[in-house]
Amino acid sequence: MKIKQKRVLSAVILLLILLLLALLGWKWLSGRQAEEMIQESAPPVADVPQTSEYVSPVDFSGLQNQNKDIYAWIRIPDTCVDYPIVQRTEDNSYYLRRDIAGEWAYHGSIFTENYNTLTFEDPITVVYGHNITAGRMFGDLKDYSDQEYFNTHNQMTIYLPTEEKHYTLVAAVPFDDRHLLYKADYTDAEVYRALVNELLSVRDLNAVIAGGAEISEKDRLVILSTCYYNIKSKRYLVIWKETEE
Repeated sequence: MKIKQKRVLSAVILLLILLLLALLGWKWLSGRQAEEMIQESAPPVADVPQTSEYVSPVDFSGLQNQNKDIYAWIRIPDTCVDYPIVQRTEDNSYYLRRDIAGEWAYHGSIFTENYNTLTFEDPITVVYGHNITAGRMFGDLKDYSDQEYFNTHNQMTIYLPTEEKHYTLVAAVPFDDRHLLYKADYTDAEVYRALVNELLSVRDLNAVIAGGAEISEKDRLVILSTCYYNIKSKRYLVIWKETEE
């Protein structure tokens, strides 16, 4: 009787192992699908010569055929930040744990919320990404706490289907975990200025502010937001100001 029970138990354990391996294999294949979408559609590292009519170096047509939520691409040269940006307008948390193929993924995607438009014309746009190690997602943002890294990785490009936008680094600071966009009208100059002053006033060992940093109410900002180590009450924010090319 005991021998029979052991055989049944061994069979159950083997079945569970096989199911686990199948699940891991499925997740790996799903992850590969998302990675291939990114690699195939990424803009070239070198600038693409432009005609009078803008032609995006990103294959947005191909990307949007696979996922209509992909609407932009973010690149910071010589960092791991080189990804599509998604927004699920009816569910702000959708891409928190889903890749750009819509499959479950611990690392999630780079995304914005429906408090922002899809144009990067808002006074302040917040882009979210997980702080993943091994050079993925927003895992490199923590390096902006180093002054030399800050100084040498201070340009960013946002690609859109009909244009591209260029940004210069202003600051990288630990901040509290308040929702920056919820019930905040940054078209109001006083509200905008209050947040900017607070961001540029952070004094912390991991805070770096660009020398002579100036932001006016007319400037459009992009704030990259990621988790701050394991401190749930804080975020790490990297703040960029739109500039002319």
